[in-house]
This record gives sequence, C-alpha cells and structure tokens, in this order.
Amino acid sequence: MIGGLLVYFTSLTKDVLALPAKVRTRQREAKQERGMAALARGIESVMVGDAVDAQHHARIARRNLEHASLTRLLTAQAAQLAGDDSAAKENFALMLEAPETEFLGLHGLYAHAKRAGDDDAARRHAERAFELRPNARWAFESVLDLNLARGAWGETRDVLKIAKANRLLN
Repeated sequence: MIGGLLVYFTSLTKDVLALPAKVRTRQREAKQERGMAALARGIESVMVGDAVDAQHHARIARRNLEHASLTRLLTAQAAQLAGDDSAAKENFALMLEAPETEFLGLHGLYAHAKRAGDDDAARRHAERAFELRPNARWAFESVLDLNLARGAWGETRDVLKIAKANRLLN
C-alpha cells in the first residue's frame, strides 16, 4: 500500500513538474501555426492584389514566426503592392543575408532596379542570381540582355556557354 502511494505521488510530482514545459511547447506550436497561417493568407492576398490585407498578414507572420527569412518575401511584396518602394527594397536587401532567400531577394532587387532605370544595379543582381541558379531563365535572359545592350561580347559569350550547359539553350 505504501509502495503504491509512493509510486502514485512520484508520478504525480513528475507530471506537475513537466507541466510548465508542456504549456510552453504548446504555446510555441500555436504561435508557429498562427504565423504559418498568416504567411499563407498574406501570400494569397499578394496574389489577388490586396495590399492592405497582405501587409496585415505580413505583420502577424513576422510577430509569430521565429525565422524572419520566411516573412521577408511577404513583407517586401506587400510593400511593393502598396507602392512603398523603399520598404520593398529594404526587405529584398535583407533577404540577401539568408542563403535560403538570397535568390528571391535578388529577383526583387533586380525588378526594382529595372523599374528605377538603374541598369548597372539590375545587371549586378541578375549576375549574382545567375551565379546562384544558372538554370534560372529570368536571370539568364536578364544578364544576356543587359550584356548585349552594353556591348559586352566576351561576357555574353560566357553567359551563353553557361546557359547551354544548363539546358537553357538548345
């Protein structure tokens, strides 16, 4: 009888002591779920062109997700959609810091530079993107066009070789 009570109280004590960790884990999981849902809704809002809703969901995603790289693209696109070019450019630039978002950030910065008429910046971003993903058609075509426009024949030839090796050309 005493042995049974001892086992019961030991088990109860262990469960009570483990409760705060379980609560923290559940709170962390719930926060992650809210962030991922906001990220998905924000991307959907960008796709339908609703800047206000996209920005709202980007804020929720940033607040709830630990990894900023997941939310920067949404934040940049929402800012771009709202006409806030400086915030969009800033977030695209921040994306360059994380390897998993660098290519996407370069694409955004390239598009921003092209709209601003800054062909030198556009070329730098496209070239870096092409280095990262030599099979990316937009990067190849951008580098090719910008090199042709400035008469960089040797660089154009090199780009064509890389494109052929990556099956972008037949």
